[in-house]
Amino acid sequence: PPGTGVNLTVVITIGGQQASYNFSYLAPTITSISPSVIPTTGALITIYGFNFGNDSSTIKIFINGLAVSSNWTVTDRIISCTAPPGSGKNVSIIVTVAQQSNPVIKLLSYQAPIINSIISTPTTGALTTIFGSNFGNNRTNVTIYFKGTKYTNIST
Repeated sequence: PPGTGVNLTVVITIGGQQASYNFSYLAPTITSISPSVIPTTGALITIYGFNFGNDSSTIKIFINGLAVSSNWTVTDRIISCTAPPGSGKNVSIIVTVAQQSNPVIKLLSYQAPIINSIISTPTTGALTTIFGSNFGNNRTNVTIYFKGTKYTNIST
């Protein structure tokens, strides 16, 4: 019958004699994601594939190592969920269904940063402010180079 799970016991009884066998359904497989590029604030995405099952309580989704909240809809071939805020290109996505996971895939990217303008202290160089979007909210993911010099004192 349709289902999900690992090491499920199948028992058959014929004429008072029993035989049992451990059976596992196929692990989930991700074939594509739409959209493939999302804002750093997160967004609704659709994960396409198969072997997701139909019971959302057996599913866990991780994007770039972060657990996705359980507000999703699922069919055996489609999961719709909200990706968390983040940054990066080709981030990992893992779908676990009834203790089986897909191989790590990297079909999702967050939008690249956009610089709109820069304000700098003219001669002292004490403070430079960069205005734009898609910088994310994690300073550890931000690297700034100016004239070949890497700057580490960054606030967002």
